[in-house]
Amino acid sequence: MLGRVLRLAHRRLHRTRFVRELDVRLDIGYLASRLADEARDVDAFLAQHPEPRAIISVVVPLYKVPLRYVRELLEDLQQQTYPRWELCLCTDGPDGSEVPEWAAELAAAEPERVRLTAHAVNRGIAAATRSAIALARGDVILFVDGDDLLHPAALEAVARKFAASDELDVVYTDHDLLTDFGHRVRPMRKPAWSPELLLHTNYINHLVGVRRSCLERVGEIFPEDSSGAQDWDLCFKLSRAARRVAHVPLVLYHWRTRPGSVARGPSEKPWTIEVAHQIRSRHVRTLDPRLALELIPHVGAALEFARAEDVPLLRVIDLGGLGGAGAAPPVDYRGPVELVREALPIDRLNLARRLDLQLARLDDEQLVLIRLAGAPPIEGPLSRLAAYAILRGIGAVTPFRAPGQRGAYTVSLDGKRRLVPWKSGGGIFGGFTGNVMTGPLHGLVTRAGVVRKTGGFQRAFERTGRGDQEPNALGAALGLQFLEAGHRNVSVRDVTCALEPPPADVSDLPDGDPYF
Repeated sequence: MLGRVLRLAHRRLHRTRFVRELDVRLDIGYLASRLADEARDVDAFLAQHPEPRAIISVVVPLYKVPLRYVRELLEDLQQQTYPRWELCLCTDGPDGSEVPEWAAELAAAEPERVRLTAHAVNRGIAAATRSAIALARGDVILFVDGDDLLHPAALEAVARKFAASDELDVVYTDHDLLTDFGHRVRPMRKPAWSPELLLHTNYINHLVGVRRSCLERVGEIFPEDSSGAQDWDLCFKLSRAARRVAHVPLVLYHWRTRPGSVARGPSEKPWTIEVAHQIRSRHVRTLDPRLALELIPHVGAALEFARAEDVPLLRVIDLGGLGGAGAAPPVDYRGPVELVREALPIDRLNLARRLDLQLARLDDEQLVLIRLAGAPPIEGPLSRLAAYAILRGIGAVTPFRAPGQRGAYTVSLDGKRRLVPWKSGGGIFGGFTGNVMTGPLHGLVTRAGVVRKTGGFQRAFERTGRGDQEPNALGAALGLQFLEAGHRNVSVRDVTCALEPPPADVSDLPDGDPYF
């Protein structure tokens, strides 16, 4: 009741300057939401998942963490609703505090619950985490920082999620920030698993649990040169080793924003920015040796081809033209381009068949870009769309609608079960290159073989529910076809197109948008 009253008052009073300024510091809207809904949401999640039996090993590296924070974390663990856990600590060398001695006394007093190893000298957080993992005996490894806190149901929710599938190897949750006054602010509501989004921002971060057998398949974990971005490095390796990754959409981890913590922003540890870039660049080379990650001022990073000779041919199909081949189109592309102008009949009855015929004579790996006559231009280097399109597991690649907004369709919430243009910012992560449910036909880049192997444009047409084969509805249906076949569709930030396609009537829609 208090939460609902506070939420109503917050909405009405937010027009006043005092409340707006107070909200910046206290995040009153989030406080109201937590008081009103959090317990209900957690209970509902637990009730929907099976009883777990896994032992969870909570791995905590310690160096220069104030003792009171570590004690608070221990108290949180002792209050967990799930009892099958152990604590694996590594004190990373003498740090002039009481923590190493306290940890030794704790491990001696509770040897079955608390396991400890100690470094004689400071070796860095990557080595300390690796040493703590070596102590673990549990089925699931859970990574926690020594100055952060957990929701009382955090371990149970993670354990129940793992119990839902034997093929599930990685589970991550939402998190918020914790001030030194114990106040929770700025919740990070995360999208579903998106390897492409992970390439641009470590959105998984906290809380992360990994099945022990998956961690053993990874190989080298937490190498010495990954300190500062060691969790991002692990996530990249898990993205290649994990059979399935799942998201628990609950705020179960509270990341403390004390001075020196990256929770306050990258400027607290600027040296980690270069470490993260090196780690991401290594990961990109494992995806495809032709690719590189370029840093772009004021934007972030972009996936590109490392050398001009690596950029493949792009076949551009212009719909609505006069037919036949023409001169090279005015496109920004680093490699060779082939233009095909495909006449678009007024009634559009043959559009799907004509597109399938165009693709039928192409190699599986041939990249294809589709443009519509009269649609807004596609701005930016198209080779960045192509860089994603060559990756295994990718279906369609489309531009952003604006510099900070993905160009995509999502399921309408008006009960009409149709696709509508995605208009919201999608939270803190919506401005990064990442996965979308599906997108329009104009600006779509894909591989010819992916289209053929998933049934072609004709199969997509059969689910549009339209007799005239509206082009962007056809593209939206094709994207859903890719999803159903296990592919991912990506919207790329560094290329934009101002197109806002009309709503699309498409049958067999998913129950919800998996990425927003």
